[in-house]
Order: sequence, then C-alpha cells, then structure tokens
Amino acid sequence: MLVRGHFSTPNLLAMLQFMKNLSFTSKALIANFVIWMLFIGISLSASFIDSSRAQMEINVAARVYGYLISFVPWMLVTPIFYWYLHKQHRSRRTSLTRTTFILLIVWAPFVVTFESLSYKVMRSLDDSSLIDVFLKLPIFFWVYCLVLFGVILGGCLSLLYYQRYNANKIAALKATQDNVELELQLSELRIQSLLSQLEPHFLFNALNSIASLVRVADKKQALTAITCLSDLLRYAIEASKSKFVDFEQELDFVKDYLSLQKLRFDKKLNIQLIDNRQSKNQQCPPFILQILVENSIKHGLEKNGEFMQLDIQITSNQQELTLVVKNTQSNPDKENRGLGIGLTNLNARLNILYNHTISIHTLNESEYYQTTITIPSEGES
Repeated sequence: MLVRGHFSTPNLLAMLQFMKNLSFTSKALIANFVIWMLFIGISLSASFIDSSRAQMEINVAARVYGYLISFVPWMLVTPIFYWYLHKQHRSRRTSLTRTTFILLIVWAPFVVTFESLSYKVMRSLDDSSLIDVFLKLPIFFWVYCLVLFGVILGGCLSLLYYQRYNANKIAALKATQDNVELELQLSELRIQSLLSQLEPHFLFNALNSIASLVRVADKKQALTAITCLSDLLRYAIEASKSKFVDFEQELDFVKDYLSLQKLRFDKKLNIQLIDNRQSKNQQCPPFILQILVENSIKHGLEKNGEFMQLDIQITSNQQELTLVVKNTQSNPDKENRGLGIGLTNLNARLNILYNHTISIHTLNESEYYQTTITIPSEGES
C-alpha cells in the first residue's frame, strides 16, 4: 500500500511561502547552516573515497566526529563574524584591516584548540595531549585554516555589501517615488491655484457685461443675463474641480457665455461657430475654449467698441482636437490686454497637464487676430 509522503506539493509550497516571509537574519542563519552542512558532507564523502582508494582502514565514527569538531565551530562563528563586521561598518570606528586583525587574533586560540582536538580524534591519539598534537600538525593545515578564515570573511563582507547595495537601491527608489509624488502634488496645487485665479477673472468679466446692460437701462436683458450667468457659474464651479471635462459641456458653456456677450454687444458682435469634429466623445481641460473666446472679445471689441466678427472653428481626428478662434480688429496697434490672467494661466495649465507638449499659437494680422490650440483627443473612442 502506497503512503503519500509528507513533502507533497501543497506542503512544499507552504514551506516556500514560510521561507519567503522570514526576516533577512533568519534566512541568513538558515543559509549558513545549509551551506556548512553541505560542505561537511562533501568533505566527508571525499575523505571516505580517498581512504577507500588507498585501501586504508576507516573508523567512520571517529572520522565523522573529527570533521564535526573541525567545522561546526566555523559554522557557529560565521554569524558572529558577520555581526561584528556589520557593527563596525555601521559605526565606522575601525578600518577593515584592523577589524580583520582583531577577528584573527581573537579566533586563533579557538582554532588551535578545536583543530588539534579534531586531529587527535581522527588519528586516535588518545595518549597525546593537545599541545603535543598541535606541535605535530603540518604547516599546510594552518594555511588551510587561514584560507578558510579568508573565505568566511570574504563571504560576510560580500553579504554585507550586497545588503548595503539593496538598501541604497530601495532608498533611491523610495526617494524617486517621493519626488514623483511631490511633483504630482505640486502640479495639483498649481492647477488649483490657476483655476482659483480663473474663476474671479471670469466672474469679473461676466459681471462687467451685466453692468453694461444695467447702465443702458435694459432691465429685461439684464435679468436674462443674470439667469445666464447663474448657469455659467454653476458649470464653472463644477468644472474647476476636474482636470478634464467633456468637450460637449465646454462647448455648451461657451455658447451660454456668447449669449451673454451677445446681449451686451448686440449687433456689434457677429458669431460664427463651425463644428467639424469627427466624433463627439472628446475631453478637454475646463475653460480652454471660453478663455480663447473671451480673449478675442477683449482684444477685438471691448477696447474700440466697433463691430467684430468672431469665428470659432473646431476640428478633430482620432489623435487631436484643434480649436481656432479668429476675430476681426479695426485698430491692431491699440492693445487691450486686460488683467492678462486668462491666456497666461491657460498656457501654464496646459504645460502641467500635457507635460510641456502644448503651446498656444497666435497670429496678429492687420485685419484679424487668430489663436490656435491643438490638444490630444482625450476620451476619443
């Protein structure tokens, strides 16, 4: 009858998961034990093979006992070496050469003791003292111990520097992540700051339009303008909370804004809006089109009070959304820049949102002024 072994796949996976959750120190101690046990096993096997080939009589118990006496102390002292090197490395009070010399001096008497005892056990020198055995040991035996000391020291230093490298790497990654998060936070703050400047700027211009209607005693149109302004402010408050909005909402917002301006300027303002988009599923930063329109009205109409033709053209493809706002100007030499907040803040916002890949192109001719912006078609299906 077959009995399923204890080392089934689930048990093996559970053991691997357990090992994965162990601390670095626990893993290092387990690795130290496994490596030394393998080394002792290989050394013993090689010793038995050599003795068998030489047709020498083998005392298995004495050989195993002698090897354990010889190597187990090295296994036990390896974590102590690492701990001491790590401590000196962190404090940086002593050099590596001095640390190595201290370890060698302290460890040497122990090596002499257990290596002599190991040799005595394996050679069955029961009548000899440890001092006599020590004097009989060949020189290559101590060279071997010195090499073993160097290997252990080198292994501990390699592990120490590897751990330091990983710590520096993790610290660098964390610093990079912190820098990215900080940049994102700063960008968010800058966007909110720009939007907070935009809202009073827009409100100032809208109220100025209503004030113009009140001054000419057109109360009916003033009430209509106030209702329109209420809708505009509702969108402005909601849109200012988002990085992107549906372009359809932005377009409706601009149409309401133009209605407000039409009430103010009446026949002095003629508007033509051409929408040639291939799709109606784009997104855009809030107020992007409204700012262009407001800038055109300010430059082309508010200063001179003459007739102005305002043309708005919207085109799109699968990659880009292009906005072109063009207005006539009868006196291009006279500039009315206003507060200068609108376009400046818009350009700053676009640089943050699109990582400095968007620019506002303007064309100032004798008869017209044109502003063009092309942005990625966010949300295009």
